[in-house]
Amino acid sequence: MSDERYYTVTAQFDSTVMATTADPWVPAAGGGQDPSDMRTRRLVIGQVGRFPPDVLGRKTRSGRSLVQVWSDGPVSTLDRYFALGSDNSEESDPPNTIRGLPTPLTTSPLRAQVIMLGPTDHLAIDTRNPTTCYIAVLDLDEHQLLTWLADTQGVFPLTNQAPTQIDVGDTAQAGNLPEAARADHQHPLPDPPAPATAGGSTNLAGNSAFVARADHVHRVNIQVQHEGAGQGARPTLNFTGAVTVVDDPVNERVDVAVADTASITLQLADGSGLPSAVAGSAPLSGTIDFVSIVANDAIAGGPISVSLELTGGVPVPASLVTLPDGTAAFTSSGTTPTPTTVGIGDPLIARFTGTNTARAVVTVTIRVRR
Repeated sequence: MSDERYYTVTAQFDSTVMATTADPWVPAAGGGQDPSDMRTRRLVIGQVGRFPPDVLGRKTRSGRSLVQVWSDGPVSTLDRYFALGSDNSEESDPPNTIRGLPTPLTTSPLRAQVIMLGPTDHLAIDTRNPTTCYIAVLDLDEHQLLTWLADTQGVFPLTNQAPTQIDVGDTAQAGNLPEAARADHQHPLPDPPAPATAGGSTNLAGNSAFVARADHVHRVNIQVQHEGAGQGARPTLNFTGAVTVVDDPVNERVDVAVADTASITLQLADGSGLPSAVAGSAPLSGTIDFVSIVANDAIAGGPISVSLELTGGVPVPASLVTLPDGTAAFTSSGTTPTPTTVGIGDPLIARFTGTNTARAVVTVTIRVRR
């Protein structure tokens, strides 16, 4: 037949502190009375946590008992109870060894897990804070014990605890709770913030605990330097001026060609007067992209105008450059003509078209860009 007893203990529970039959249990045992004869007892004490067989009245035929423990709470994740081998080396080898896995302490008798104590095992309880624990001890005979073992072999109660959150970098944990998860349980996954701007010169693993969404987008900043000095960081580079930008999808790149430039300078006038034209040759193959004239002395007697021609008197469109009458010395004037292609060595003619008769010195500069 089974024998069931209940104990209520209020204390700071420490599994290294032994309970004894001499503690102030209520009701106290009378003369010749054994604790196994009392179905309910209560103990209020400063510190205790290890209960040997005689304290729990364990005198069963099978020598083994089933025990449940629960608390008034609150409980910590570190609060637990477990079977502990006898402190007597003649009874237990090795002594003071935890039998099986520690069981989490809960506040519900329905969720209190059953542990089995051997003939000389002690019940051990650890809590972080003082609390009241309820201890249920059930002694079974051999037949009842075998039936209970057969019915519970490999069976665990379902948990009511919420599953833990999943974070990046979590390591695998087998866990030690003797409870089975429900089929529809769900682990929380934190909602990720907007991703960081991609940039910098080194790789960083990061330390965020968040998982990125599959369709997240990083703003990508490109560091731009000039001769080693940082000028800024933006997601777009915009090339201006005489460069050629071509998408090259085959090679997964964009090709940027920076043009070469060269110039020739022609002296249009000397101290004896203005000639009708002077000639030079293109310094490289490319496009005429700028024409300028500079007066080396003050202009008087009317404006000075110059236009460009190619071989055979072919004019370069929009190449006319003028310095007005009265222009001070060393004052320049320039224009960008309609793009005109020339080959290296092609004749370039600067033709005087103004009405100025002064004997000033004027130079013409023609820039060609490849």
